[in-house]
Amino acid sequence: MDLDSRTTPDELDASGRHRFADALGDTPESVISVHLLRRGLCRAHVSGTPEDFAAAIIQPTGDPGEPIAFGEDVRAVWEILRRTTGWWCVNVPAAVAPGLAATMERELRCSVRLYDDVYHTQTRTAPSSKIPPPGC
Repeated sequence: MDLDSRTTPDELDASGRHRFADALGDTPESVISVHLLRRGLCRAHVSGTPEDFAAAIIQPTGDPGEPIAFGEDVRAVWEILRRTTGWWCVNVPAAVAPGLAATMERELRCSVRLYDDVYHTQTRTAPSSKIPPPGC
């Protein structure tokens, strides 16, 4: 397959992981990945640059079987994922899931099941707790 520079995946070094974390921002879908990226607790492969990517895969070192994908380009997500070892499922954006599932079924010759993720968000200010300092 002939891939252009935007879809050829590269593994990010520590600096690239931090730049990618900045690019992802703070959303319910990105908070776990941003934490992993900033703490060096994952491998990260990106097609494109950390700031302008077609696809990315975050593979936690503590749980490599469940990588997290970013990007809307099904082909680019699959190109990274198929080069990644040790996974058995992948978290992907909802818009990518049907196309990626069809590609995986065709390429891997197996059936794929889709599941929804639930993200809990804090929608109001947490109540203040007045805990006395130790020894009071």
